[in-house]
Amino acid sequence: FTAMPTALIGGRGVISVVSNLAPAKMARMMEAALQGNLAEANALHYELFSLMGAMFCYPSPAPAKQGLELMGRIRSAEVRLPMTRMDAASLGRLRQDMQAVGLI
Repeated sequence: FTAMPTALIGGRGVISVVSNLAPAKMARMMEAALQGNLAEANALHYELFSLMGAMFCYPSPAPAKQGLELMGRIRSAEVRLPMTRMDAASLGRLRQDMQAVGLI
């Protein structure tokens, strides 16, 4: 949620959970923000905004692992206790948001 606004006020980098699923889009958004291309940075920020929210609708790392599994990048989204796999509602939200940005 804060990557693009932080870059616009002088930040030089981010730690991004969404980059696990959409690295090229996140990198381009940051490049645009750092180059002062507000229109492109803003467009990418809002394109990814719902997915950013989905990545935090369930405790990490479950959403990132589940997303990578949905994309076929990893074989299993299993996590170790005390973590758990995403519940059905959270997984549905993640799947919908990934489809909206063309990741699956």
